[in-house]
Amino acid sequence: MIIDDAFATDEPDRAEALIRRLYHRVRLQEGSTPFRFRQDVRGDERANVARFRISAPAELEVDFEGVLGVGLRTSGRYRAASNGTEVDPDDAFLLRPGTGTSSSEDLDIVMVNLSVEALTRFASERTGTVLHFDGVAPLSPVHAARWRQAAEFAGGVLADRELLRHDLMRRTAVDALFATALTTFPIDVVERRTAVEGVVLSTAVRRAVTFIEDNADRPIGVEDIAAAARLSVRALQAAFQRTLSTTPSEHLRTVRLASARGDLLRADPGTTGVSSIARRWGFSNVGRFAARYRQEYGELPRQTLER
Repeated sequence: MIIDDAFATDEPDRAEALIRRLYHRVRLQEGSTPFRFRQDVRGDERANVARFRISAPAELEVDFEGVLGVGLRTSGRYRAASNGTEVDPDDAFLLRPGTGTSSSEDLDIVMVNLSVEALTRFASERTGTVLHFDGVAPLSPVHAARWRQAAEFAGGVLADRELLRHDLMRRTAVDALFATALTTFPIDVVERRTAVEGVVLSTAVRRAVTFIEDNADRPIGVEDIAAAARLSVRALQAAFQRTLSTTPSEHLRTVRLASARGDLLRADPGTTGVSSIARRWGFSNVGRFAARYRQEYGELPRQTLER
């Protein structure tokens, strides 16, 4: 469903009703007259870009049920909190699912509203199925700049009515918002990978796990993993113990063992031996590899290979 709305009013009750077209529950209280409100929204059921302009001082409470809001103030006085956590209005910020409150005057603000369900589906095609919002600010100024670029691109596409109605262009713009949001803000994902299934990972540990799984066939060590996670070795060790009850080195061995099992299941026993697969995944001692493999999978590598 395409959203292409532009409304203006000088009636606070009407303004509240307009905002309610986007969010589940809204309470607007204006502080003085004259009151002028304008709302421009374009997008679809997955995501939309909304620009709000409120001339008078106003207090607003919004229930972001099923919605992740990413705000960027253009001008005016603005103070806001997401579920009680105050945001920094001088840069991009998250209003997470739950209650968002704000006070403003002469406000001009752009809100990118992302469907949590659609964002979760987008993430699950790549890394997981459940999102956990762990903060309200971008991970760094560089990440914030990337978000502004993505929002400007998507806003430009959706503002063009011809492109808005072009399914591929609209989806491309929305996907760019999803991908950038997932990498810009502290949004954690429940991984669906062999060693960490069903665990909500911190952003740093998720970076480490992803690095391990992407580079398990290379001669990497704890220092490399820590650098990828942007932690010291000591902090990385503590984070793994706290989150996964293991060490980075042990997790690396577990991932390598699972990868070796995958190779054994796919290999032709007539042309491939256990030792070559073991060495490929960093197990130089085939005897110790076989013993660990049997402990983990209840059979010897040779038995897996000859299935």
